[in-house]
Amino acid sequence: MPNRIPKSCLRHNNRVIEARAGLIPACDDVADEMHARMSARARVLQSVKSYARAVTNGSESQAVIDILTNLRHCCDCKGLKFHTLNEAANEFYLQELDGLE
Repeated sequence: MPNRIPKSCLRHNNRVIEARAGLIPACDDVADEMHARMSARARVLQSVKSYARAVTNGSESQAVIDILTNLRHCCDCKGLKFHTLNEAANEFYLQELDGLE
């Protein structure tokens, strides 16, 4: 039997996407949104640590450089503009910093 995502999980993911798009008022799903973002950050941190151990002899700095390089190659292959996406990511990052203060 193939792995299936429970419908409740799909509904939650859709609500998070709607919240990010501004379709749901911020007060409706703030706790879930923060939890989802923290979980995503934790997964990225674990991925960097794993990559560093496996590929860069434990250097997390080099792991981040390699991952960013690979993302640039991915954008080139897909016809995406890395610089534009990076600027958008920076804006989200700055907004998140403001939200933490």
